[in-house]
Amino acid sequence: QSRRQLGIAGHGPSARQELLELAMREVVDFPVMRHASGALQKDSLLMSDAWATARYTQRAALVAECRGNAELMEKLRAKAMATRQLRRISESVEELYPRPASHELAKVLETRIEKFVLEEIHRKLDRDMVRRQADAIEDRGPVAAEGDEGDFDEF
Repeated sequence: QSRRQLGIAGHGPSARQELLELAMREVVDFPVMRHASGALQKDSLLMSDAWATARYTQRAALVAECRGNAELMEKLRAKAMATRQLRRISESVEELYPRPASHELAKVLETRIEKFVLEEIHRKLDRDMVRRQADAIEDRGPVAAEGDEGDFDEF
């Protein structure tokens, strides 16, 4: 999952090599170990695996933090329910109640809402990351002040 989050598909040596190249592009002084012959040591691949795992874990923590924000979650659920597809499913649930099919459709609705919310959270985190990278390139300093949870009014 950590590789997939970084946009690297597949498994095996080629995916690990691609991951190492990505780590070297994103981290200026990423440690690469070579044998005396110049061949890459496998420890370098292990370090890039660890880097990807750390990035994945960091992202999971940010997602959990967003999920813990009740106000944000309410806004995102409302935004999900404003979509035509989910509104129609909700109407169907109401029409089918109290039949068993309504309970199954309600589960589908909840799953779709959850998927929508998660996608929105990831989009927001991606925008924040791009903004931080742009700020770092321009050397303007950190994007948010310490203790700032980010701007979720964009949702």
